[in-house]
Amino acid sequence: VETRADGCVVKPGEEVFVATGLATSLLAGERTALNIGSHLSGIATATANLVQIAGGVKIYDTRKTLPGIRRFQKYAVTVGGGNNHRHDLADFPMFKENHRAILQKSRPQLAGNPLEEVRWIKSELAREGYSGSISIEVEDEASFRACLEEGIEVILVDNNSPSTLAKWRDRARLDQIPVDGSHLEASGGIDGDTLAEHASSGVGRISVGAITHSSKVLDLSMSVELLSEDSGAGDD
Repeated sequence: VETRADGCVVKPGEEVFVATGLATSLLAGERTALNIGSHLSGIATATANLVQIAGGVKIYDTRKTLPGIRRFQKYAVTVGGGNNHRHDLADFPMFKENHRAILQKSRPQLAGNPLEEVRWIKSELAREGYSGSISIEVEDEASFRACLEEGIEVILVDNNSPSTLAKWRDRARLDQIPVDGSHLEASGGIDGDTLAEHASSGVGRISVGAITHSSKVLDLSMSVELLSEDSGAGDD
């Protein structure tokens, strides 16, 4: 078996993989191999394009992946120069909109008080013995500021315009609240057309679910060539 190295740039008509074997075996595995190879190559290509647009801002995937091939999809993201977000829920706690809604419903005293909510999250995780990174999704300025003040490692700003985030950042700095762009993550419908604007908003990371669930596949096909009998192929 011969193959091009992962991450190589290929042109139409170039060989990317060569396998030698019985015709029945090659044809039996053709469609599966092409489907997976096309899909993963498409992910790597899409990621590479976004990385180029983003400049110094890190591009991350999400958990919008397929069970069974999740690790392959996430590997393809790294081949394209991107970074992996969580592989599963056990990697680190992430409090998204639904989690926060349930929390505020079960503890009404936290509703409308983002700072106390963030402090409660931190204290409960510490009480359970957790001391690693925490990610919290925010959709309003008060929650954004609460996460900044409490030093949350990953502040996920979801479905907000780059200009809105830039205003939140600037107002926080005016109020002497430290803002570290490497802890800010933009997300929510970001693609190649909107990425540059988001990258200029002051975030250090951008997560794009479309990398793994909507990337255009690379068009691959298999061409069969018969080997001569004296090549030894008949003994494979």
